[in-house]
Amino acid sequence: MAAPVLATTTAKPFKLSSDTWDQLKFHIQSHCRPRMSSVQIQCTRCKNVFRDRAGRLQDGYSRQCPSCEVVLFFAEDSQHPFIKRAMRNARKARKEMREAMVAKLAAPEPRTGQSRRFAGRARSGEREG
Repeated sequence: MAAPVLATTTAKPFKLSSDTWDQLKFHIQSHCRPRMSSVQIQCTRCKNVFRDRAGRLQDGYSRQCPSCEVVLFFAEDSQHPFIKRAMRNARKARKEMREAMVAKLAAPEPRTGQSRRFAGRARSGEREG
């Protein structure tokens, strides 16, 4: 894949070298968490919004609303639009997290150079005596 051309605030766009682009991709994949690890849930009774982890929101899960303490039951075939929305968003978030993990595992490990301490010490095949 060719290195992308990035536009900046200046008039001229600049092009990243392939090595710099690989380092940037690795940094993004390894240091940036997936965007949605939690999902917003709207209570069916008091209409307050709270968050819960997307991994928990699966068929058969129940959660108590933190404000009005009504128990919400999460099911794939629920007729309530708030529950449907939360389940749909949780499915989407879990899918994004799986794809991010696959991309992270499929990405090749970056080559690490020698540290500064050992940079000058190269081992020769033959020792001179």
